[in-house]
Amino acid sequence: MTSGTCSRALTGWLAGCAAATAVMCGLGLVVLAIASGRDLVRFLEGGLALLVFALIDFVVIGALTAIPSVLVIWLSERLAIRSVLFFGFVGAGIGVISVSLLVGASGSWNPVIGLLFGVAGFAAGVA
Repeated sequence: MTSGTCSRALTGWLAGCAAATAVMCGLGLVVLAIASGRDLVRFLEGGLALLVFALIDFVVIGALTAIPSVLVIWLSERLAIRSVLFFGFVGAGIGVISVSLLVGASGSWNPVIGLLFGVAGFAAGVA
């Protein structure tokens, strides 16, 4: 890989981590809006807490997806794959596998959590 390809891949991976974080926090904002009712102060307090969660989430997503993403990027460069759907579905797979490694160890698997991470992974792959 050339340096231009590496910087483009790194930028894409960081954009994917940001997209996955945005999906997760977007859902958090929806849940927060429903839970806070019409209490604006409660919503703003929850939104500030969600900002801290977003930073932690971004770091965790980056840590969990670094090695699989490098492998996928290498494979796509080697085989000249440029399909958005390829990256979207591989991102969804990485998301589901990542959460299954995290949650599977505790034995409390929930299909809704898998779906959330799959959607976030798909958004990351498309980004």
